[in-house]
Amino acid sequence: MTAFLDEDLRTLRARARAFASSEIEPLAAKEDGSDAAALECMRRLAGAGLLRQVVPEAYGGARPEVSFRALCVVREELAATYGLADILFAMQGLGSYAITLAGEDSLKRRLLPAVASGAAVAAIAITETEAGSDAGAVACMARRLPGEYILEGTKTLITNAGVADFYTLLARTGPAPGARGLTAFLVEKEAPGFSVGRRQEVIAPHPIGELTLRECRIPAAHRLGPEGEGFRLMMRVLDGFRPTVGAAAVGIARRALLEALARAKARKQFGKPLSEFQGVQFPLAESGVEIEAARLLEHRAAPHLHGATPRR
Repeated sequence: MTAFLDEDLRTLRARARAFASSEIEPLAAKEDGSDAAALECMRRLAGAGLLRQVVPEAYGGARPEVSFRALCVVREELAATYGLADILFAMQGLGSYAITLAGEDSLKRRLLPAVASGAAVAAIAITETEAGSDAGAVACMARRLPGEYILEGTKTLITNAGVADFYTLLARTGPAPGARGLTAFLVEKEAPGFSVGRRQEVIAPHPIGELTLRECRIPAAHRLGPEGEGFRLMMRVLDGFRPTVGAAAVGIARRALLEALARAKARKQFGKPLSEFQGVQFPLAESGVEIEAARLLEHRAAPHLHGATPRR
């Protein structure tokens, strides 16, 4: 598919596909969702320069602005090979993009280059026991004191829990109900009062678990954007990355189709491969058309969500 890809993105796609085949496929064969496997996968992503796609050029990134179409290209190739690699790549962007959009310059200069190089692992922490899809129901509290905030609450089902160096999260700073009372913050793993709680097992193994904040103290400079604007900021982050979720789904579907084609060619019945029967050919062809249509839609959506030009 080249209709929506310029030469630069076609080159990126080829590079990501070659990397996934040579560097990620061997990891996928081990089916290891341990922290060590995640960190090794992150090291390889960084070595290939792919993490540079998730931050602006001014902070070590690959482009003047974060390109969601470029992220779509990379996520499709990673997801077609190994889900862990895809989710780690996505988390580097999801966990750091709020800093790109609203962080103070000192935070950007310190953390974004580390995200691009793989020296720092990022995560986003919104979900709570009673606040999943309804982010406006977040109950984690943030109390302001001179020069700092004190956070109280628990986050659950947080990807990269235990391996991340920092988390961007939502907490309630005002009496306004729902989304209007939420503010975004950056919490580093060394913050006093921060700890990783119960780790959770999932069908597709990857680091995931609970975060506990008990009298967790963070500098006031770690607030991302104005008070009460956290929900709006995090929705900008999530909206930007939604087309890339479609790209990951396309990658998974593409791999499934390739596996089905290989099986249809190898399995013989009535003296010939299954791939020569129309009853098998039709659904395979339809799947190919549906995947192509989904890819075109995903790339059509991505350009309408532009990255932010960083403030210098």
